[in-house]
Amino acid sequence: DHPWRLVRVERREDVIEVALARPEARNALNGELMEELTEVARLLRLRTDVRAVILTGSDSYFSAGADLAASEARLAQPGLLESRRAIMAGPDLCRAWEEIEAVTIAAIEGYCIGGGAALVVACDFRVMGEGAYLRLPEAPLGMNMSWRSIPKITALVGPSRAKQFVMFGEAADARLCLDWGMADEAVAKGEALTAARRWA
Repeated sequence: DHPWRLVRVERREDVIEVALARPEARNALNGELMEELTEVARLLRLRTDVRAVILTGSDSYFSAGADLAASEARLAQPGLLESRRAIMAGPDLCRAWEEIEAVTIAAIEGYCIGGGAALVVACDFRVMGEGAYLRLPEAPLGMNMSWRSIPKITALVGPSRAKQFVMFGEAADARLCLDWGMADEAVAKGEALTAARRWA
């Protein structure tokens, strides 16, 4: 019964569904959304009455990635602790989702970019609708891959494919993700959440 602003949390028996809900920014991960997602994960971490947690976006996209304008504004603030906290928000978010004891399943429709891709890789399973894709644009943009997701990606797809995915910054669609082992099921467009519920 928490007054979440940018996430929707629903309980279906012993499964919790968490949806990113910042449509005006295509679910871009600003400081507030990241804090709420981290807090949700920490509250769920050791819940013995929760069997599975489903993480999803909207029907047509998961997330446009980290909100660069918000990041720059936070980093522009003086003070070492503020800057450090801003830099650690992404890694902290991914770690919080990794540490949930219940099974975590990401249901992905449409684009899942940058920090969004890092977040779904922190989950146990990924189910993708047709037309969905993961993409990490950071390296081609000359940005640091700072969310510590490369070891997880490497564990899923192997070193060579991880390098391709990270260095080229190209979209990996549902079929490719399934082929590489980055997704666990590819389903018809609009069916990812239904499939994730079946997994749960």
